[in-house]
Amino acid sequence: MWESAPLTQLGSFTDPVEGWLRSGPARAWHTFIGGRHVLDSGELQLAALEENIVGHTRAARAMQGLS
Repeated sequence: MWESAPLTQLGSFTDPVEGWLRSGPARAWHTFIGGRHVLDSGELQLAALEENIVGHTRAARAMQGLS
């Protein structure tokens, strides 16, 4: 079994298998963007993470006709 963190499946509402296949089992552990450490030990380090998740979920549901 592969680890499945909640953010890896974000936007997959009707078919969790497709979500898993599209996001895959591999993920980054540390990521720097513009000199900023935005991913630390596999966890996003964003100030407005919850707000971004809400916006992403709303947009993904609308795109899939589920809003």
